[in-house]
Amino acid sequence: PSLDANTLLWYKIANNWKKHATAAIQKFMERFDFKDFQVDQDLWENVKCRSNQFKLPGLVNVVHLPTENKVVIVGEWSNVLDASTKLQDILKKAKEELENERN
Repeated sequence: PSLDANTLLWYKIANNWKKHATAAIQKFMERFDFKDFQVDQDLWENVKCRSNQFKLPGLVNVVHLPTENKVVIVGEWSNVLDASTKLQDILKKAKEELENERN
């Protein structure tokens, strides 16, 4: 079979489309990040109600993974940074409170 001008044009378009689509997806994915925190069950129970109280900026979600003893914050990277700072403070205070209760 011979290649005519249209076939070559479609090949070039398809090749360029793949490069552009890959670059666009990569750029989109770079907007997102995650941060995880180790938490035991007692600490999470103490923090759970507080984490619902702070306002999550933009597109952010907090996920508890009990089997891994983790809390994960996912979303746009700048919002993850803000939310993780807030959650870190809450975790620190809750940990101190639990230690005081145990003593």
